[in-house]
Amino acid sequence: MKKLLLLVSLSIFLSLGLSACGNNGAQKEESAPKKAESASKKEDAGKEKKKTSIKFPDKELGKGRFILRTESGSSENGNIPFMYREKDELTPFIGFEAWEFDDSKLSYIYIDDALNLKTKFSDIQTFLDLTAASEYEVGTHEIKVVQFDNDKETGKVVTYKTAKYEIKSK
Repeated sequence: MKKLLLLVSLSIFLSLGLSACGNNGAQKEESAPKKAESASKKEDAGKEKKKTSIKFPDKELGKGRFILRTESGSSENGNIPFMYREKDELTPFIGFEAWEFDDSKLSYIYIDDALNLKTKFSDIQTFLDLTAASEYEVGTHEIKVVQFDNDKETGKVVTYKTAKYEIKSK
């Protein structure tokens, strides 16, 4: 009985060991595309985005709210959350939570007056990539969420909300 139990245990151990070793070739083949993807993300991170020529309102308007989140806290109640600049960070990002926006309208998200993202949402919890070099520079940055009456940047602004975040050097 002990011999049978030992034989079964040994068989399971060997089969697991051999199957784990058999996947090394597939993993090596996948690593080349991942390296290329990492390199392209590094290239994209340095590209500057074109600033918009839109005249934004002087004060917030419309319905909907959003906050930014970092390890230091959130932008609730006018706070300015901060994060430290990591030199080797491939794609830096900031937490973004929004609710009560008009999901029939396209929302334009600008960072320092440069378009970062266009999407439709009512309630969302996500991250914004800080891919342009200027979005991740040391200093204070402003994020604006804007909705237009005709879903185009040429339309009348019907929703305008802002919040700030700060990048600090270590």
